[in-house]
This record gives sequence, C-alpha cells and structure tokens, in this order.
Amino acid sequence: MTARQAAARALEQRALSDGPILAGLAELEEFGGLDQALAYLHGRWVTYVGAAADAEAERGSEDPVEVVRQAWRRVMSDHPGLLDILVRHSDAPVLAEADARHRQRVASGAGCRPDELPSFQDIAALLAELTAVLADDDAPDGPAVATREAVPAGA
Repeated sequence: MTARQAAARALEQRALSDGPILAGLAELEEFGGLDQALAYLHGRWVTYVGAAADAEAERGSEDPVEVVRQAWRRVMSDHPGLLDILVRHSDAPVLAEADARHRQRVASGAGCRPDELPSFQDIAALLAELTAVLADDDAPDGPAVATREAVPAGA
C-alpha cells in the first residue's frame, strides 16, 4: 500500500469516527493539500464505481442508468467514510468539477443525460432538505409527519 493509499484509508476511517471535515488534518500533507486530497479521493470513488458497474453489468442488467445507480449504492455501502467526505465537500470547486466531468463521461457512454446519474451535490442537497424537514419544529404533527408530507407520492 502506498503512502497516499494509507492516508486515504485513514481519512475514510476518520470520517466515520470524527466526521467528514478534512481541513487541518495531518493526512492532507500526503496529498499536498485539501484540493489534491479531494481529487485523489474522487478518483478512488470513480475506480470503485467503475468496478461495481462492471460487476452489475455482468449480472445482466440492461439499463445502463440503473447499472450506474446500483454501482453507486454498492460503493456507498462499502465505503461510507469516503461517501461522507465527498458529500460534505461536494461544493468544493475541484470536487464539483471532477464529479461533473465524470457524470458527463458516464452519460456519454450510457446514452443518457448527466442529470439522470447520481452526484455528490444531489446527495448533499437531499440531506440538507431532509435535515431541514426533520428540524422543523413548526411541523403540525412533528418531524415524522413533515417528512412524509415532503416526499412525493410514489417516491
């Protein structure tokens, strides 16, 4: 295992125990800073998703968008610390640009629009919306009712 791989693994583990904010962590020195660490971590995500998508496609799924979504679900489950970091930092320009480029390449190959594919910014927005709904003390019957009302029927 290289020093960068070890630092990335340490960041993922730390995200699970201490939270996904990376600023000021010693492991960033291995990458040369936060932006470089985020780019590296995104590259790891892309690699994991690619391998998971290949495995999903080999199982016979015909829908390329569903293949990508299933691959994301698998990587989200297998690498929750990495997911937390990338979602938390999704508004960082280096990460937003890398994610947009990756979505564009995958969409081009899958024959779909990039907005049909998952993104870290979409996940961050959904989490922010859910957090706001759950924190809504003015909800008539509490957060559970407010949450059900915020989710469209059939979702």
